[in-house]
Amino acid sequence: MGKNADNRGSVMRRSKKIAIFLDYADTEYSQKIIQGASSALASRGYELMVFPTGGGENMGRTYDYQYLAVAAHLHPANIDGIIFVTTQALNYYEHEYVQSYIRSFSAVPIVSIGYIYSSIPSIVADSDDGMRELVSHLITKHNRRNIALLDVSKGAQDAQSRKQSFFEALKENGVEFDPEKEIIGSFDYHVAHDALLAYKKKHGRFDFDAVVALNDEMAFAALDIFKEEGIRIPEDIIVTGFDNDRRSALDVPPLTTVDQKIEEQGALAAENLCNIIEKKPFDIITIVKALPVYRQSCGCLTENDGFFTRLDSSGKVVPFGREEAGHGLADLYVRQSQFFQVTKLFSDMQVSTTLDAFRSRLNTDLRLFGIKSAAVVLFEKPINTDKMDYFLLPARAMVFTSMDEDSGFVIDEKCPPLKFNPRATILPRKVLSSMDGIYVVSIFRTSVLYGYMLFRRGNFDAAVCSLLTRIISDTLATAYTLSENEKERKNLFDKYNIVHTISVTDELTGLLNRRGFLSFGQTTLESAAVSHSEGMVLFGDIDGLKKINDTYGHEAGDTAIRTEAQLLKQSLRQSDIIGRLGGDEFAVIAPSLHMQKFLELRSYLDKICAEWSQKSGEPFRLSISLGGAEYPGELPERDAYDLQKLLAIADKSLYEEKKERHKKKNEE
Repeated sequence: MGKNADNRGSVMRRSKKIAIFLDYADTEYSQKIIQGASSALASRGYELMVFPTGGGENMGRTYDYQYLAVAAHLHPANIDGIIFVTTQALNYYEHEYVQSYIRSFSAVPIVSIGYIYSSIPSIVADSDDGMRELVSHLITKHNRRNIALLDVSKGAQDAQSRKQSFFEALKENGVEFDPEKEIIGSFDYHVAHDALLAYKKKHGRFDFDAVVALNDEMAFAALDIFKEEGIRIPEDIIVTGFDNDRRSALDVPPLTTVDQKIEEQGALAAENLCNIIEKKPFDIITIVKALPVYRQSCGCLTENDGFFTRLDSSGKVVPFGREEAGHGLADLYVRQSQFFQVTKLFSDMQVSTTLDAFRSRLNTDLRLFGIKSAAVVLFEKPINTDKMDYFLLPARAMVFTSMDEDSGFVIDEKCPPLKFNPRATILPRKVLSSMDGIYVVSIFRTSVLYGYMLFRRGNFDAAVCSLLTRIISDTLATAYTLSENEKERKNLFDKYNIVHTISVTDELTGLLNRRGFLSFGQTTLESAAVSHSEGMVLFGDIDGLKKINDTYGHEAGDTAIRTEAQLLKQSLRQSDIIGRLGGDEFAVIAPSLHMQKFLELRSYLDKICAEWSQKSGEPFRLSISLGGAEYPGELPERDAYDLQKLLAIADKSLYEEKKERHKKKNEE
């Protein structure tokens, strides 16, 4: 174990900290904002914390509102200022609501990126000139007059501004717009992809010679569809975007777009916020000019000009983004390797685990992903939540695990969790030596909120780290459920006296008898229903027990039953509930077991039964057939955790398994 902190319950001594409030931290837009702000804050001696708060309840992601819970930490005890990325928030909410929400944090200084609010200093991109120049370029330089607009049904202030500038440029150049060619999608690639296909279905073809998309994601969808359709770009249709994402320089052909200077926006927001905190002069409104970036998708450049070029203001071909694009190509290979690592971790974590086992491995797993500073905080009790605007933190929580390679301070399975009040401080003193670069994310599964995690990303891709935190959340939830089920099972057993224990125990095998299995099993499933846990109910019988009894006597049959019970206990986990329902029938409730692991279990049982049969000296061959039913599975919600109904499904599965075995035996 590493160093222990003195005065563990006391509040961390704070340096100046700035929080960035955004939806998802793994998008390229978010990462550019973070990078720009981080660079500016480092030069001013401030620390930067990142709070990804999800897409809100208006998104289709049912439980993503849980991300918003970490916003409860944004108060003066933890941070000195907040950068709100309102560009993203306005994709989900009306600006009046966002303004009201932002003002609820008025105890600390605030700067907005993306929308101008009265009394709130704001950084905005002036996309008007960039979009006007881009559209005029298509008309005057490339003689395109039949232009489509890939639009959004609603959007932030800057999206509406781009749209207005598009129409102004058409008017200035004497081009009329056909309303039929306003294709409504969203800023999402897949929605835009479907909208374009719907347009073709309605009109029979893509009857325009250029399409202007309000962001790069929609432009990429257009590029991909046109290439699939055999449409030449730019000869048949010109495609332009807006954002200058990394892919725009890497695509084939490279995408003509508009650079909003997103990193510069992040840096200016950070500088302005520091000035407010330090009581220095600051700007209420800061405008960042967007510039068009001309590449091959509009036809200005040819392949001979090279991929990583653009036209400057004089029309000269100049290098643009070569270094960034080169890094981007290398990053594709690195990211592939990183996703392989996180996929392997996910597979490893599917092995059933308790909270103690999970705690013993978590710090090591995080280090494998380049994370050198992290802490996992669990609430005293998990909280069932509904969709929220504001979340009230509980008064009691614990640092479940932590590690900080700079200070050497560690909390792991060798020391007790560190209890504290999360309403007073986001983390107790000395757990992490610095909050600079720390991401704060909710730990949840479905509607159950377990706590939150703090970590410094390291050199792994942001999307990989986002996936990693979801894996940790799900694994922790499974571990918590298994541990609670085990406690509940022990408590249930402890409540019964010896007489009752005898009444629920099968005398021959020592397993639960039918009465005991049905009683304890249904109680376990009711607990699983509360936490929305998954697992399987198994049903099986010994192959040919009647023949063993008839041929070798009932003593041999009893040996087969006792042995099969022992092999089942050997193959299953302590947290699994095993019962003998009578005769040759066995049943199991296995929390967190999924179909793939069940198939592996069935193969393993076949193997150890065959090994026993070879070595035992008994005249019969021992084997068992198993069927399984997943819960909650496909049953109606009211029946999803009903033991009798799950046993019936498992029995049908067993019947199919026996038919398959009989078929294979006949073929042999």
